[in-house]
This record gives sequence, C-alpha cells and structure tokens, in this order.
Amino acid sequence: MKIEEILTGILIICSVMLFILLCIYFFAIYRMNRKKHSFNKINNYIQQNERDWYNYLVLNKPLRNHSTTKNELAAIDAIFVSYVTTMNKEEILERASTYAALNMKNYYVEQLNSRDETVRLHVLQRTLILELEFLVPLIERRLKDNRTGSI
Repeated sequence: MKIEEILTGILIICSVMLFILLCIYFFAIYRMNRKKHSFNKINNYIQQNERDWYNYLVLNKPLRNHSTTKNELAAIDAIFVSYVTTMNKEEILERASTYAALNMKNYYVEQLNSRDETVRLHVLQRTLILELEFLVPLIERRLKDNRTGSI
C-alpha cells in the first residue's frame, strides 16, 4: 500500500466519524428544543387554567371542559400533585383521584408501559401521592411478569 492510499482511507474514516458526531449533536439539540417546547406548553397551560383548577379542587365548583393533549395531561398531573402535597386535604385528594381515574387513565397506563424507567417510576410516585387505585393491578401484573423485579 502506498502512503497516499493510507491517508485517503484515514481521511474517509475521519469524515464518516465527523458526520456521525454531527448527526448525534444535531439530534441532541433537536431533543433539547422539543423538551423545552413541551415544558413551555405545560407552564402556559398551568398559568392559563390555574383558576379553573383551584375552583374545581378547592372550592368544589364544576370544571369547564378542557382539551386533553399529552402536555395538558402532564400539566394537570403537576397541578394535582401540587395541590395534594401542599394542601393535604382529603377532599382535594378525592377530587384529584376521581378526575384522574375518569379522564387520565390512558395517560397513566401509557406512562406505566413506557420503556423509560424514570417515566415508570414517576407513575409509581403519582400512584402513591394521588392514590390511583386503578393502577395497582397493572403494577402488580407488571411486577409479576418482569423477572428482574424492576417496574
């Protein structure tokens, strides 16, 4: 082999590696922007609807219909945990649990079946805080099916 062929091979390998690194870098930026956008949507929902949720959870007034996108469900989840942990009233816990059982079951089941372990642990935490009874059989079944014991 000539030195020119070796240098050409090294240049091609370095070019491919640089391309792969650039793809990983741009993908990381894309994911970070997507998470930031989702976080902003959640915060906007909380700010725009905090009065409605206060009226529903604390004052026991009827709740206006809300659309339920994934980000809005995450915001509602955050609102419930905030109210239940800070106010520590049984009525608030009951209303939050009832709403979650009726309107957010698919959201929690989807998170429980997530491949991401942190998401599954998040659901376990929510199950304890909000006393989400409907998730207990699913969690038990998942623990039995999974031989390693991790949810």
